[in-house]
Amino acid sequence: MQAIDQLTYIATCIFAAATPGPGTISVIHCSMRFGFKRTLPLIIGIQAGLGFVAVLSMCGIIVLISTSKVLFYTLQFIGGLYLFYLGIACISSAFKGQSINQDKPEMQPFSFVAGYMMSVFNPKTLIFFSALFPAFIDPQQGLLKQNLYLTAILLLSTLSVHFCYAKIGQYSARFLMAHQTKIDLLSGVIFILLAIYILLGSSI
Repeated sequence: MQAIDQLTYIATCIFAAATPGPGTISVIHCSMRFGFKRTLPLIIGIQAGLGFVAVLSMCGIIVLISTSKVLFYTLQFIGGLYLFYLGIACISSAFKGQSINQDKPEMQPFSFVAGYMMSVFNPKTLIFFSALFPAFIDPQQGLLKQNLYLTAILLLSTLSVHFCYAKIGQYSARFLMAHQTKIDLLSGVIFILLAIYILLGSSI
């Protein structure tokens, strides 16, 4: 891969990770509410999900899924339902009026599993690997090596962006604790809107 292509791909990965989506919003919300350390399982889960989808892409399964409307829309539907659940969890937490210090770890809905599921069932992830990913692969070179290289860049870019968001969210929480209920409500509404958008798309 040429240097210009590498820079283009890195910029694409960073932009994709920074663009508001289920993973990014959950990292920001979780870090603001629970702190940086308790957001790490969520971030790692997102990375694990991306890695799993990358393996599927290497095996050609992603191409099969993207060409099968039934499979693709089924994944969209499952992902939409899960985002809807996260939205309800945020709104429920807002109405309970719990403070950050009162929340118990087991009550946190944004866990490793949550991050993993958001990556695996996120339509943006499937589209990235099935459509955009192949655009940066040179068919004249070793496919496995290129796939591993591109996946490593994607994971590192996503991890870096989410780490930055988590740190910003943690420090912002000190100033926004007085508006915690509004933050939970806003996060819940955003998740539900994303869920509705995905669910409507899966029904077309």
